[in-house]
Amino acid sequence: MLRLPERYDKKWFVILGGIFIFTLALFIIFKLILGPKISGRNIMGFAILSTLTSLITTIGGYLGFKVYFVISTISNIVGLIYMLYIAISQQAAGWTDLVGIMAYMFIMGIGILGAIVVEALVRLVRKYYTR
Repeated sequence: MLRLPERYDKKWFVILGGIFIFTLALFIIFKLILGPKISGRNIMGFAILSTLTSLITTIGGYLGFKVYFVISTISNIVGLIYMLYIAISQQAAGWTDLVGIMAYMFIMGIGILGAIVVEALVRLVRKYYTR
């Protein structure tokens, strides 16, 4: 099983970079599936969104919230896979790019909120039931 670094470890910055590159690469693949034209504005927007999602995910792990990190990383992967599924299946012809990004952001939002709730519950259980 993969062991996560401890709180405030510098390895979290490597994980941050890995998540950023993975997310950015899948955003670019998503755009290339939709059409061969990709502009600098697209890449810049994808880079900004990748930076935000990787920071939001990794900061939790860096601060010691490992359950939060795992759940938000899973929601990132699920959101990216669903976004690619929307692009491949062309469910919303003409609007696929917007629908795919919105679906990704919705899944990420739900995942992050769920991760916060589960992390809080885990902390409460550890505090009151382990003595």
